Amino acid sequence: AKLNLSSVKEKTVYILRSCAYSNEIVLVEHIWLPLRTFGKFEAFLRKESPTLLYPVYEEVCGVVVPRAVDNLSLGQWSAQDAAIFDVNSNAPGMCI
Repeated sequence: AKLNLSSVKEKTVYILRSCAYSNEIVLVEHIWLPLRTFGKFEAFLRKESPTLLYPVYEEVCGVVVPRAVDNLSLGQWSAQDAAIFDVNSNAPGMCI
């Protein structure tokens, strides 16, 4: 619903990004975007690795993000994220 997809079969662009500090991963992002709107962004990412995404959304796809809302919650790690952070998947983790 938040992606405004026309159906559950609509294709998306999936991006897995990580941020590191002193060679230690401190943040992992899982981003899904509607392919119909962000198809050019997918091609852009094959060549570039931008630090900031919102300016690229506007430049490449013509999509302006005037504001963003982050929801914080505590939960268990997914197996994928637990492996990235080298923690037990039963350990509590912050989800943004």
